Amino acid sequence: MKSNYKKILQIAGLTFLFLLTDQITKYLIVKYQVFFDIIPGYFSIHEQFNTGAAFSMPIPSIILVIVTTVLIFVSGYLGVKNLNFKKWATVIVASMFLSGAIGNLIDRIRLGAVVDFIDIWFYPVFNLADLFLTVSIFYILIFYGKIKRS
Repeated sequence: MKSNYKKILQIAGLTFLFLLTDQITKYLIVKYQVFFDIIPGYFSIHEQFNTGAAFSMPIPSIILVIVTTVLIFVSGYLGVKNLNFKKWATVIVASMFLSGAIGNLIDRIRLGAVVDFIDIWFYPVFNLADLFLTVSIFYILIFYGKIKRS
């Protein structure tokens, strides 16, 4: 029981750190309306509000908030049921997933849209929450055999 409590605190702490990083970067991008080319024409940082779902698919915001909330709880349940949290990789990946989902949910509730700002020429504009979600999902898919419960 004590080790479960410790893992919950680790996940909560890491989730908070990832979420704080996501929200601070979005806040700074919006407040200062940052725009600069890192590699002109290929990689830039600029504010873009995404009112749709992934890749700007047009779906009403209230539906996205409800669906995201349900998915967070379902994913949390499935994660606790199926993943081995004795492995640090699982703790990190779970924290990244939660912070990404919660970070974009906060934007939708607070602003009615998600703040995106990382623009790579061949890919839709995204943010740190999107990056956390993508990395965590790919990690789970690729390494599921190593991080699942025995």
